[in-house]
Amino acid sequence: MARKKEIDDERLCELLAIHGSVKDTAVNCSISESQIYKRIKTPEMREMLEKNARGIMSAAASELSLAVSTAIKTLITVCKDTEANAQTRTLAANSIIQHAAKFSELARTQRKDDADEAEGNLFSGKLSALIGGLMINDDEDCEE
Repeated sequence: MARKKEIDDERLCELLAIHGSVKDTAVNCSISESQIYKRIKTPEMREMLEKNARGIMSAAASELSLAVSTAIKTLITVCKDTEANAQTRTLAANSIIQHAAKFSELARTQRKDDADEAEGNLFSGKLSALIGGLMINDDEDCEE
């Protein structure tokens, strides 16, 4: 009987990102969920997961920022168009205000997370919640 090929931690992080959950990763990669959960609990693996999550978030943010610039220019154009319906101009203005408020809150949260990380709290904020979601496990399902 052939031995199963061991998946290293870096590859396991990639597979978790690709499949989106421990369960799907286990099914698609012929590894047990309990083995994945045990590996996720190690500090080295948690650090890798956070690094990968930051990379994914950064790439998504870069891509979205390009689209956001176009969207903002469009809303500003609508707001300034004196020939446009007043209601349409008002909706565009409100949309800009609402999105600016959300962005300001997100920026404030990110500054807080960055400050926490600078103080050594590596698993603070929203990324921790994402990584923590991977770590939720019913102990009865784990092999010891």
